[in-house]
Amino acid sequence: MASFVKSVQEAFAPMFRPAGTLIEGVNPSSWASPNNPIRPTAQLATGVRTWDFRPGINLNFTPRGDSPITFQQLNNVANSFDLCRLIIERRKNQVVNRPWVIRVKTQPGELKAQRLKREGTTPNVARVSKLLRFPDGYHPFDKWIRMWLEDLLVYDAPVISPVQNMLGDVMALRTISGTTITPLVDQQGFVPMPPSPAFQQIILGIPTSNMIAAGWQKTKDGKGSEKGFAADALFYSPMNPRNNSRWGFGPIEQMVTTLAIAANRQTFFRSYYTSGNVPEGLLSVPETWDTKQIKEFQNWFDSILAGNLQRKRRILIVPDTKKGIQFSKTEALTDTTDEYLIRVVAFAFGISPSNLVKQVGHQSTNKEQTDTSQEEGLEPILKHIEVELNRVIELGLGAEDVEFAFADAREVDPLKKSQVDVAYINSGTYTRDEIREANGDDPLGVPQGAIPGITTATGFVPLDAPVADPNADPEDDGTPPKGQQPQSGAARNKVRKAAALKIVAGDLTPRSTQARQAMDRKLGQFLKNQGMRVAKAARGEYIAQKAVGGGKLAKGDAEDDRNKALVILAMLQWQYPDLYAAVLPYMEEAAGQGAEAGAYQMAAHQGANLNDVLEVSLGKAKAAAADRAAELVGLKKDDTGALVEDPAAQWAMSTTAKANVLETIKQAIREDWSPADLEAGIQQLDLFSEDHAAMIADNEITRQQASGHLQSWLSSGKVLEYTWTVADLGCCPLCFSFSMLGSVPVGYEFAPMIWAPGAHPFCRCWLTASKFKPTEED
Repeated sequence: MASFVKSVQEAFAPMFRPAGTLIEGVNPSSWASPNNPIRPTAQLATGVRTWDFRPGINLNFTPRGDSPITFQQLNNVANSFDLCRLIIERRKNQVVNRPWVIRVKTQPGELKAQRLKREGTTPNVARVSKLLRFPDGYHPFDKWIRMWLEDLLVYDAPVISPVQNMLGDVMALRTISGTTITPLVDQQGFVPMPPSPAFQQIILGIPTSNMIAAGWQKTKDGKGSEKGFAADALFYSPMNPRNNSRWGFGPIEQMVTTLAIAANRQTFFRSYYTSGNVPEGLLSVPETWDTKQIKEFQNWFDSILAGNLQRKRRILIVPDTKKGIQFSKTEALTDTTDEYLIRVVAFAFGISPSNLVKQVGHQSTNKEQTDTSQEEGLEPILKHIEVELNRVIELGLGAEDVEFAFADAREVDPLKKSQVDVAYINSGTYTRDEIREANGDDPLGVPQGAIPGITTATGFVPLDAPVADPNADPEDDGTPPKGQQPQSGAARNKVRKAAALKIVAGDLTPRSTQARQAMDRKLGQFLKNQGMRVAKAARGEYIAQKAVGGGKLAKGDAEDDRNKALVILAMLQWQYPDLYAAVLPYMEEAAGQGAEAGAYQMAAHQGANLNDVLEVSLGKAKAAAADRAAELVGLKKDDTGALVEDPAAQWAMSTTAKANVLETIKQAIREDWSPADLEAGIQQLDLFSEDHAAMIADNEITRQQASGHLQSWLSSGKVLEYTWTVADLGCCPLCFSFSMLGSVPVGYEFAPMIWAPGAHPFCRCWLTASKFKPTEED
């Protein structure tokens, strides 16, 4: 019946043409008419095609036979450059190192505990997990996924072929070489749908089997039940398919020319040590020597040096020569080309090149590069694996209620992991038992292990513990009235003093850390773009000034050179005001985090009212952050609240940038640089670098969190004095001078605009509360 309907549709296809040839309102005889399009020459039942494939394309069954680059060439290129192969294997290691799990799909509004409870009663969780432990029945999952990844990373043609028993149940998932599979196309260039063949396997150069695209076939048997997965189905999963080709476009093909250059360069290095007819050096002898004398001298010279390491290190006296010794080989075999090749290959695979090239940034910048490569390179591959395996699970195994998922990246450094765990526990984000469970340990078995709370200097405080009321009757011993249940020990605790209340610079909360990273990225992109824009504009103005000055600007007068540089600087367009709105949310977030941390300290240790402190300190902290964000870009708020330029702004990025660019222009005028040299010199200034952006983000976020924390101390009225404490005696002279002041009144300004640690980039000092407001109990 289906074939009859299709035949009728093909026969009457011209009657159902989707669009005509004439465009409504177009008159070919009118002046300057656009005219109607040429009448299509569409053939019967052609329809709209995905791409303009060559007629008879399915007859070309050789895998990648219609592509200029064959599978064999991709394999040769991937294995001819050692670094490329190392990166491929490293990417496999990263994928294998990620733990995975089969879990039930989360339902809308479902809590984690409810989902975990369903997992224990869902049979498909155990069934699919058991199958994927040894997907093909022999290789464990780690080795099985490595074979699949090889075809993905080298050929972009990974293939999974399910194996079924006589009952139609999938018993194994085999990976077969994608280099033996040729995709077919239907009349419109799409993948043919079941039951039509969609792939052919080519063995020894001839087609040996047809296979269909994996999917549910909605046919019915005699009893009316659905038939599921077909026995000859195939999962063909290129990561980068294209509309104009049957083949994927993997990283190897994307940089095939670069890899060919790298392979030739590697061959050159090998030949340098293994072949060639150029000796290490040439020693000229007197012209009067004949061949026999030269040969005798050569034999004598070799005999006293060959195998004699001590002799080689001594001075050797030889007959006088005119030209001396000429060394034919140089020590330096590598140059910037090698670093370029490394960066291209690493970028194509989303791997950070920091371990392969010379480091120019500080450790935090390299860490950010690694995190970025993780996000841009590894995560898309993990996502692709999840999507394809879930397609297998749903279509091949019929388990529509479960899914395959990778776990989040694990911190491999034990010290860093312990620091993260402590931060989560002390902030109340996770309980101690939850952290232990994540680490594979048993619960502690004590009540505090399962209760979320914060850790203070006086001990553990549950999150739901009421804060001590500072206005409560001091004679009240905490005994509840008759008929009421007694409060917990944490609720009755009325600690008025606590040792070592601190505000630590750089001890960022998780949300402040996220704000710093986001601000770093935003600043880095802004500075990069601004550097390119300012450099290009300066070059144009420099050329114009040179034309006016007859080709040379410098006349030996320093004041005249400075004035000319100022003219060029005045013509540049600075966009620092645009940065205000971009960085303000991150600085406000850090200030708010500090205010919350200080408020909780005052409530837990000094009995302050949490809500009252937060209400006052949050507003003041965020207002101060907004003022600093404006000052950072050279602005200030006038009486109406509008942003205006502030010539007296302290520590402003705009002031530093203009001063550095001015000095570069002055140097270009004095030394008569070319316009290209001036443009390059401005772009290479440190103030437009990623390191500079990271330094500013770290310093500003650190300062705002510390300032917000201090604002809560001030708002509570509980802290009267504190001391500036340095991390070590070898710190900067500025902070050391602050520490020598001893205990100072709360709100003391240690230096202009410095009230709390964060006095300079990467400052890690802290304030220690030393005197508190006395209470009636005291």
